[in-house]
Amino acid sequence: MAARGCECFSRMLRTALRRAAAARPHARRMSAEASITIEFPGAYTAYLSEEPAAAAETTKTELLEYFKTMYTMRRMELMCDDQYKKKAIRGFCHLYDGQEAVGTGIQAALSPEDSWITSYRCHCIALARGGSVEGVLAELMGRSHGQTGGIGGSMHFYNKSQNFFGGQGIVGAQVPVGTGLAFANKYKTPLGEPMPVAIGCYGDGAANQGQIWESMNMAALWKLPMIFCIENNQYGMGTSISRSSCNNDYYTMGNVIPGLKMARCRAKTKIHAIDATSACSLLTGLFPHRWSLNGGRVTMMTMFDGTSRAPGDFGWDPMGLMSPANEERMKMRELQHGRLAMIAIGGMIHGSFVTGTGVFGGMN
Repeated sequence: MAARGCECFSRMLRTALRRAAAARPHARRMSAEASITIEFPGAYTAYLSEEPAAAAETTKTELLEYFKTMYTMRRMELMCDDQYKKKAIRGFCHLYDGQEAVGTGIQAALSPEDSWITSYRCHCIALARGGSVEGVLAELMGRSHGQTGGIGGSMHFYNKSQNFFGGQGIVGAQVPVGTGLAFANKYKTPLGEPMPVAIGCYGDGAANQGQIWESMNMAALWKLPMIFCIENNQYGMGTSISRSSCNNDYYTMGNVIPGLKMARCRAKTKIHAIDATSACSLLTGLFPHRWSLNGGRVTMMTMFDGTSRAPGDFGWDPMGLMSPANEERMKMRELQHGRLAMIAIGGMIHGSFVTGTGVFGGMN
């Protein structure tokens, strides 16, 4: 997971960037240039994975292209900020300045076939994924020649032809969609052929959303080609990460709650080996009037052993009402009168609540 701009800047210098660079006009010039080795020791801290190489081969031209892209992003976002304050841009306006290296590095590492989806800070991502400054500003001002026809606005840039599946206005909602894109890539790729990846970018404020965890679970379960990228700018909607997350090292999320696994085992002593009379005496001392003997055995221990005892008959009848002669009559009385009494008391309670009168009327 990417967290800060410096980490992504080092990432974009890796050799994987050649795929994207090959499609740019300056690719021929790069082949004749002398390569530059840039080292960045200590830039990575791996978790459940191997650390990538701490050096990358690049060229002066390639580095200048990256700088030009980031500088363009920064100037464009400053202009958006200025126009928003002048009310030329209405509605929402979520800026990306300060995070330009993240978007530039990701774009350099991805291929055109890879899918990208991000949060509502998507102006610069649209620019990196084939858009133009004019198209971005026109979209923000509601013009028909904007990137999405002037109807998407700040949070909903989109460019399917470049496999950019937009920004999302709901915090964290893009990640499940990105996981679906990864599933589609795996589903549509024939066996043995290179499989496009999908990347879902989200901020530290969305990192604790339940849908993020669900997406991670499904991606791991189905072994999807999915990258979860956290752009950690230290604040989620104005709230510091130290106040919103129990673990600020987001790349290690999931392992902060201690647990204890209890192995399955068989008990050496079974409860039915206890003398029934002794067990009944013990239970009666703990729970008076709730346990008794039934045919020489503790009633609760024989509830499900196939005896002829009726469900709910625990053998407790201190008044002797359930004699064999009137057993059936007493059962019918319980159905006719006991159940009706239950319905009646329920009606009294609800009637008092509705009218505010009666025994329970003062409980509103």
